[in-house]
Amino acid sequence: MITIKNQTQHQIINRIWTKDRFTRQELSKELNLNRSTISRSLEGLMEQSVIIKDSVQNPGQLGGRKTEVLKLNENLLKIMAISIVNDRILALLLNLKGHVIDQYAFDDKVNEKNIVNEIEKAFHEFGDHTGDILAVTISMPGIIDSHEGMIQFSYDLNIKNMPLKKLIEERLGVYTYIENDANAGAAAYLFESGMKHDNLIYYMFSFPNEFKTYGGIGAGIVLNKTIYKGSRSAAGEIILDNSWRYSEEYSLHAKDLAEYCYPSKEFPPIIEDMITNLINRIIVVTTLLDPDKIILGGDITDFSDSILAHLKAKIVDGLDFTATKAFIEIDTSGINNIALGGAVSFLNQFFTDYEWALKILEQ
Repeated sequence: MITIKNQTQHQIINRIWTKDRFTRQELSKELNLNRSTISRSLEGLMEQSVIIKDSVQNPGQLGGRKTEVLKLNENLLKIMAISIVNDRILALLLNLKGHVIDQYAFDDKVNEKNIVNEIEKAFHEFGDHTGDILAVTISMPGIIDSHEGMIQFSYDLNIKNMPLKKLIEERLGVYTYIENDANAGAAAYLFESGMKHDNLIYYMFSFPNEFKTYGGIGAGIVLNKTIYKGSRSAAGEIILDNSWRYSEEYSLHAKDLAEYCYPSKEFPPIIEDMITNLINRIIVVTTLLDPDKIILGGDITDFSDSILAHLKAKIVDGLDFTATKAFIEIDTSGINNIALGGAVSFLNQFFTDYEWALKILEQ
């Protein structure tokens, strides 16, 4: 594991995480530090291979020395990013830039009794890489206290008041970070879009393979480029009206959703009820917060293109303010972005909070 000796080294690492390549002169200017201070701090980081030489810039027409171009050794450490959605688990092995090195997915119903074992099973799938893993990040549905690492309540997983962070760290000996899945989706979108929106809402859809009711959707809320979690970590939990609960005779399968086109005579009224319920909730929350953009993600692509077009049109029509269809974006990456977003939330804090980073590296 690496050592960060002072805040200057941490500031340098913070800059290079967001920038592909840099020179000593550029760092000196950005951090407002003299070249000798930058060089001393870089020396310690380069000895550990945290920063490596990328190339050499030739001098300009006025002559002078060649200039070293440096970059982050993004493959030095890894993140295992897990997304848990009802009866599916996706584990990504990521480098420090969030690029996927390997991945592992399996279907299994996760609950209070088996969640720790399921995460351990995913961890050991990455074999020789486990010694390089800086942290395990877990994105999951429910009210999640990321600071304490506590699942306060997850309706989908039937878990209440579980200290998951503590349990995983005791089992694996690796720092563990837990995030709500909708917040993770919002974090991934911010990261991939280059932080170009100040305010947005990421609506997280997750459909189990078979269900007779649909409890709700999560909303990752971004205000002034920051995830808003609320006073009790419960912001964005949207409960649906389940008066349209399915009967025992009618069981809805997620794999069937893509088969239905809208409008058509064969379109089941019970699915239209579910979609109308979703639309109404999204309109209320979106009108209340008035964001720059909303993103529909997670299992949203289980719906057919015609249903997605209908859903987007009805949301736009129902808003109290003027919006175009471009106001709504569909995240087609599914739960991959949910796993990525948990890692992004962790990495952002690791590279910006010096004291927090030290605690992780000392663990």
